[in-house]
Amino acid sequence: MDVLSASLKDDKIAWYENDGSQSFTARTITTSADGATAVYPIDLDQDGDIDVVSGNLSDIDDDNKGEVNQIKWYENNGYQSFAVHSIGSSTNSLNQGYEQDLAIVDLDRDGDLDIVAGFGSDKKIVWLKNDGNQQFTQNDLFIETRNIGVMDISSIEAKDITKDGHMDIVFTTFSLTSALVLTIASSKFNGNSYIF
Repeated sequence: MDVLSASLKDDKIAWYENDGSQSFTARTITTSADGATAVYPIDLDQDGDIDVVSGNLSDIDDDNKGEVNQIKWYENNGYQSFAVHSIGSSTNSLNQGYEQDLAIVDLDRDGDLDIVAGFGSDKKIVWLKNDGNQQFTQNDLFIETRNIGVMDISSIEAKDITKDGHMDIVFTTFSLTSALVLTIASSKFNGNSYIF
């Protein structure tokens, strides 16, 4: 098994190739992930190879669209060479302040992988809906109106906690001692309003 890493201080995302004897060779994916906080190996485009999705604290958009704090995905060409893509553009405002954690899951069960992200400075959890071509639309799942700790999310997961066949969002924070659950009913996916 190989290893994937993100380095907050030196802006590097790298993977370490295991030769089968637990001897590892470092392979750099990027050195411009400014403040990388989270990385996930997943076949986002479902083409049979492992891509990488990352969240960064203060990244400048590689597509020169002027955003910061971007979630990005690094597309594997099948030979471990990666092309960077920003998730979002200046037209759909995915610049939501610093991102703290991600979950990658087919939230609406339409066959492609979506992203759920916690944005601390805006005190919100968002669903980035994948259209099947890795173009993402933001939907706010939760916006904090009380001081329950969304500003300091430590982890976020998507699981069917209620066993109703629909994914729920479970998150923890540094300031609370228990996990919080956002329960999502199927009706929530019929429009653009997500109220909890």
